Amino acid sequence: MRNNKRFNNLVVRKRFGQNFLINKEILEQIIEKSDLAPDQFILEIGAGHGALTEKLLEKVEHVTSVEIDRDLVASLTEKFKGNEKLDIVSGDILDLDFNSLNLEKYSLERRKVIGNIPYYITTPIIMKVIGEINLKKHGISHTNQQFSELIIMLQKEVGERVVAKPGTKAYGALSVICQYACHVKSLLIVDRSSFYPAPSVDSMVISLKLKTEDEHQINSPPTFWKIVHGVFTSRRKTLKNSLKISGFSDDLINIIEKDFNLGIRGETMSLADFAKLSNALSIDVADKV
Repeated sequence: MRNNKRFNNLVVRKRFGQNFLINKEILEQIIEKSDLAPDQFILEIGAGHGALTEKLLEKVEHVTSVEIDRDLVASLTEKFKGNEKLDIVSGDILDLDFNSLNLEKYSLERRKVIGNIPYYITTPIIMKVIGEINLKKHGISHTNQQFSELIIMLQKEVGERVVAKPGTKAYGALSVICQYACHVKSLLIVDRSSFYPAPSVDSMVISLKLKTEDEHQINSPPTFWKIVHGVFTSRRKTLKNSLKISGFSDDLINIIEKDFNLGIRGETMSLADFAKLSNALSIDVADKV
């Protein structure tokens, strides 16, 4: 244990991806950009030593903080003893059942998720909050949502992928699903020196405001995601070849080819482009012949 780094007299555990934000100015900027209100419920991911938790408690009605490190849970419990505005959950955010949080006490627009999340589970956390499984089966549905916004600190490179535009190197399946489900925005770039221990990369704070309506009117979500998956697992292929790899029949591809340029690379397509192609491909072949 002698070689392990310590922070506030507690061991920093690499297996939990712990990098604690120590820049107070950045903390203030996160709070300022989070658009907090006194009647809100916040689910905080990775409370750490409670620096952000303390700021959140000053601004909102209730905070539930999830922390996987049991030593930190004990420290947080002692630090915030008697504060009825805070619940501390010991465990992995990926195992947390959101239905256990009594969210019905708060209207959807009053519920947010905020956190400085471990880099190695960034995508699973985003997918959990936006409801990836329901999204890919049924599309955007107001009734399936449990939070209105996700504000997270993540690796800068991953943040750039979330907000990336079509045709750029960073644009990929993560860009499409996040931008389909949410209004995405980069809020803040955070230098690696703002953390202890300092990570090897810089960070970005992003906002994902979950949409309540499908702006693109996708007829068949499974078809849409089948196309997206095919395009970004064969980035160097033409759209026509990507569709073939995805399992669409030659007959169907030939039918739609007169309406679409299938010679392009799919990675240049916008959400609207994917939606239009998906709707065409989801129509029964018999209706098109």
